[in-house]
Amino acid sequence: MNRLFVSSYAILLSAATFSAPLYAVYDFYIDEWATHLTPSLKKTLEKTMTEEPITLVSQGLPTAKNLGLNFPRVLPPLRSALKEINTRFTTQKKRPLMFDPGAGWAYASWKIIVGGGKVIPLEYQKSVAEKMGLSLKKAVPYLQEGETLKDVVPTQLVGNVLDFEGKAYTYSYDGSYSANFFHFLEPDQITQCVKKLYDVTNPGGFAVASVVAPSAQDPLVDVWNQQKSQEKPNPGLVTCEITEISRAGAETKVVYTGAHPFQQGVDPDISNTRIIFQEQRGQDTHTYKHLTGHYIDPDTLSKFFTQAGFTVENAYYYDSTYEKESQTHSTLSTNALKEKMARFSGIFARKPVVQGKEEDKK
Repeated sequence: MNRLFVSSYAILLSAATFSAPLYAVYDFYIDEWATHLTPSLKKTLEKTMTEEPITLVSQGLPTAKNLGLNFPRVLPPLRSALKEINTRFTTQKKRPLMFDPGAGWAYASWKIIVGGGKVIPLEYQKSVAEKMGLSLKKAVPYLQEGETLKDVVPTQLVGNVLDFEGKAYTYSYDGSYSANFFHFLEPDQITQCVKKLYDVTNPGGFAVASVVAPSAQDPLVDVWNQQKSQEKPNPGLVTCEITEISRAGAETKVVYTGAHPFQQGVDPDISNTRIIFQEQRGQDTHTYKHLTGHYIDPDTLSKFFTQAGFTVENAYYYDSTYEKESQTHSTLSTNALKEKMARFSGIFARKPVVQGKEEDKK
């Protein structure tokens, strides 16, 4: 995942709740997206997919910052992308070229190759990008006869997804997989980024994306719901008021005490926190902070893609818990969001085929 800004979402998405072995508790759906593999290769693939979430920590800031997680699972957005890739590969006998911005350790990229695609991964942090090769090598046993890794990974890029003049945007892609980084951007930046994805996507190609949804914390969900009912264009721009309670030798406790609509120039920037004040209460240190996040529901996510020109085929909430299979939901009530029914929003969109232009190519 591409991490352009310091993450506040780590508070909502704590890696401490994950338990191993993760691969024992859910399905990889291999029969859906690796249909061309023999039964023996599928069994080998299943054993290979034993990754655990990796916390990405910035090495380029004055202090190390938690920049989120690299998810190893075949969650609903990746599952939909892999199925589309495999269908194209098996019917057209040609690997579609995929763009994986915010690739992180290339957890998704190597699965894209196994599913039948070629991929160009882009990662913002050089220290993270250096780990890509470890994941990409996992795809080697599943290459077609005569293929090399270079054939299916034309290049590995380090750079900013917002560098629209960069090398990543000089290619024409059959699809893109943008996992969990749009919520680190301001609305105008998301608009620009999705429009650029549209421009570099071939007609009939597709775009898959996932973002953090407004969920889990009551004050956050209430403010999002209020702004959505007021038809605010970006209802998930919310500043949460939190208290961190820490004690030597104990895990820090985080309490959400309130929330309010984000105020530009007053509140911390998106995905940043600001300490308001700190006090000592006995053995406990209480740190009061404001934390700004961009929590995006499926309707709001869809608008970014339709405005760019894509046709949205599916937009939904989904769960990411490691205790059970991930479920998707077309809509959720505020109570369901508070009860952590879904932490993320996903989308599958397609670039329309312009008949006249396609005929001119023939």
